[in-house]
Amino acid sequence: MVQDWRRASVLRAASSIVVAVLTGCTGVIGERLQDGVGQTSADALVCDPTAAPAPSPLKRLSNQQYQNTLRDLFTGSALDGVLQQAQAASPSFDALPRDGDVADTFGVMDGRLADVHMDVYFNVADAIATAASSTPARRAALAGACINAATVSAACADTFIRSFGLRAYRRPLTEAEVTRMRELAPSNVSGEGLVGDVVFSMLMAPQFIYRFENGGAALDAAQTRFALTDYELAARLSFHFWQTTPDDELLEAAATGALSTTEGFSAQVERLADHPRARESLRTFFDEWYELVAPRTFPNTPLFQAAFAGVSADGALYGEMVDEVHDLIDYVLDSDGGYRDLLTSDAVTVRSPRVAALYGVSPWDGVSPPASFPEGERSGVLTRAALLLQTSGRTNPILRGARIRKEILCDSIKVPPDLPSEALTPPPLDPSATTRERFDAKTSAPACNGCHTVINPLGYALELYDGLGRYRTVERVLEDDGSQIASLPIDPVIEPRLVPDDSTVASNPAELMSLVAETAESDVCFALHYFRYAFRRDEVRRSDGCALIAIRDAATGGSLLDALRAVAYTDAFKQRVMGAP
Repeated sequence: MVQDWRRASVLRAASSIVVAVLTGCTGVIGERLQDGVGQTSADALVCDPTAAPAPSPLKRLSNQQYQNTLRDLFTGSALDGVLQQAQAASPSFDALPRDGDVADTFGVMDGRLADVHMDVYFNVADAIATAASSTPARRAALAGACINAATVSAACADTFIRSFGLRAYRRPLTEAEVTRMRELAPSNVSGEGLVGDVVFSMLMAPQFIYRFENGGAALDAAQTRFALTDYELAARLSFHFWQTTPDDELLEAAATGALSTTEGFSAQVERLADHPRARESLRTFFDEWYELVAPRTFPNTPLFQAAFAGVSADGALYGEMVDEVHDLIDYVLDSDGGYRDLLTSDAVTVRSPRVAALYGVSPWDGVSPPASFPEGERSGVLTRAALLLQTSGRTNPILRGARIRKEILCDSIKVPPDLPSEALTPPPLDPSATTRERFDAKTSAPACNGCHTVINPLGYALELYDGLGRYRTVERVLEDDGSQIASLPIDPVIEPRLVPDDSTVASNPAELMSLVAETAESDVCFALHYFRYAFRRDEVRRSDGCALIAIRDAATGGSLLDALRAVAYTDAFKQRVMGAP
């Protein structure tokens, strides 16, 4: 256990550096950098090779990156159980605020550092330091056999500080940092005390918690644009592809200068992109973009029970729906498919018997070539249950249509400031009117037409799916008590109006998804979202056009993994820019 006085001094030192960071001593912190938001036409992106990338944000590790990094720092047979023991002693990970839960951003863009973060970091660092130093085998795994000597030599302590520091800080320690860590190790300290104090101190250091980038050669006379150092580039590559700290091979490539060569850099990009962890990173991106990260609950109401009679609905069912989306992403990746394939694939990739039963298909075994859904019935990720789920017992086509407009096409949709209080209330039931007809009547006023003529039709096409994503051609009109008052045929034929003055007709959701996938707007929207996820900031189109075009072209002309690769080869990825906070 780290001594109380030493813990307090380390915490004060770490907090003082974090305060300095947040007051702007080292660069831009979470600055909003967008311009031209909502313009997703092909003409909105222009590549100017002479334009410098926007200023680089300084942000802490995301919760996922923090936990992944701890996992990889304390891995190996002798260290197995360290995290489990620490978690049992200090179940703090769950106390972290969910990244991105206060704004429409990706988790990696969340720059908040609140008291609860510091409390969790402190408790986790203390518990891990105690567990990692608790046995001779664990101490030797981290510091070598010499750490268990009766008196730890200065050379042994120095080697441990430098080697663990390289992995924790993702770069070699400076001499000043080594000296500071030596001060934690007086001449008579035990191996247990040394390992515990150093591990705790480094896990609490801003150099571990934050992704610092402050080295590299200047690329302009004003010294505002810098090439990343090899170690900084290694960290960017690892967090981009794997959402974790660099592994030994990547650190070695940085140490030898291999990352500075075209061949060495490309070799690492391919190695990282081909690893299963790159797929995990892509799944995280889509989970957050499509808002599949929060658990869903199902109400126990008469309306829900009547609408979905015979369906065993629980939190696990929603998890199985999300698993289907992950399997569809993997199937597209295995097929070398791009983003448009994800929007249009009719492959049956559902493995859950319960979700397969909702679709009326047999579960996929995950090995054989998947079957296809009946023609016109289901096409692409947006027609899968996880993205169609509405648990009230009734569907809301406006919510479904607005999701496509806002999240898939990046249209700017703003609620009018003078919206009447009853405007967001669903229209009353009418045994003679379908949901489409009732919502049409409610939004037919001239003041509503501007938005609803382009939102509603997209949701009307999706009326062929009920709130659990089951395909239907007839709508059961149910009262709140679950009693059925009507059964009405569904009209899914629409004019999507995906671009101005377009009168193209879609007769079913599959045709709609094909039209969505073919638009330049959906391609650019993917690029905008993936840019934010990859660079941890909003785009500045004047500066970031080259990177956005590279992402768009890779994802639509190649595979989804090509989009990850394309990011790594851009100047915006390999450089950092200083700016005023």
